Amino acid sequence: MNFSIPYVTKDYNRKHFPDSEINITYHEDSTPEQLKVFAQEFADRRINVLFLHHEIEEMFSIVSKTGMKNIVVVIPFKYQLFNTVNLLSNYDYYTFEVAQTIYDVWTLINYGVSDIFLGEELLHNLDEIKDICYNCGVKIRLLGDAVPRTCAEEKEDPNVFMASTKFVPRPEDYDLLCEYFDVIQFLSETSNMLNVLEKVWTAKTWFGDISGIMAHDIPIDFPNLHIPKGFTESKLNCKVKCLYGKSTCRKCMNSIDIARMLEEKMK
Repeated sequence: MNFSIPYVTKDYNRKHFPDSEINITYHEDSTPEQLKVFAQEFADRRINVLFLHHEIEEMFSIVSKTGMKNIVVVIPFKYQLFNTVNLLSNYDYYTFEVAQTIYDVWTLINYGVSDIFLGEELLHNLDEIKDICYNCGVKIRLLGDAVPRTCAEEKEDPNVFMASTKFVPRPEDYDLLCEYFDVIQFLSETSNMLNVLEKVWTAKTWFGDISGIMAHDIPIDFPNLHIPKGFTESKLNCKVKCLYGKSTCRKCMNSIDIARMLEEKMK
């Protein structure tokens, strides 16, 4: 599994997260020549270029002018793919929007994407999704410093329920995640935060609340250090049965309860 991080400085990206993908944004005042020079500077890396101000045909025209094959086009919105008929390109591309259903996964694959982000419920059905993507040569990406939104309804203690149903990326689960994901991408852009992420994901350990290594605030408290072993593994293919029908599964909620009780006793 590879890492994917924002561009900070030339020296920083050379020194930290060796061999990682580099993520940049192509702005309105950027030029194909500037992009070419950047891609040449990191010719040994994959460069993911997010276009925010261009139509899809313009994106590929700009990239083709560089002549660089290590560039991957990142399309902001899925609808841009859906409105393009028979999109053909010599460059890999994917959309930053997540696939929420298996239908979304197949639609994106049929549009030729090289990578895919998964929505909350698909992250609890990973055996099936992994087989589909692997057989189609599509990489599965995971945001390592963000927690996906969930469609969970608030039941009982909302904080406990939300924390238990969300797919929370944890450094402790690195080896397990390698079985399902091809790339872990970080949104954090500061060198200080990226240094922390590099350290904890290399050590596969984080001793604080999970919010401390998230790029954005999350509305749950998650005492990572005290989470019971097997917490994530039990969620990978549970299909969030707790959200539907009359399922009595409380494994995740009980794990959160135990972790918080242990955290309280350690104070």
